[in-house]
Amino acid sequence: MAERYRCGIERMIDAMITLRMSEQDIRAAICNEYRPYHTLPEFQEGFADYQARRRDKEYDGVAGQAYDRGANAAMWLWRAQEKMKPAAK
Repeated sequence: MAERYRCGIERMIDAMITLRMSEQDIRAAICNEYRPYHTLPEFQEGFADYQARRRDKEYDGVAGQAYDRGANAAMWLWRAQEKMKPAAK
């Protein structure tokens, strides 16, 4: 299941890059894949912590799931940004 989901996000990112969608649109689409967790503050904390390369928070339950999904969304955005670099040249 997780592998199929990963491939789905990757295909979505590839399609959006092909359509030359903005980074902001790609970020919104990635975050939307993690609904309803994307509405929780822990999701944004996980996203920001991944981008800052730190992981100093420990949450349990739904808050922990939201934090982890936020970090995953940031990882997907980073991968999209890396894929967009060669396309911009």
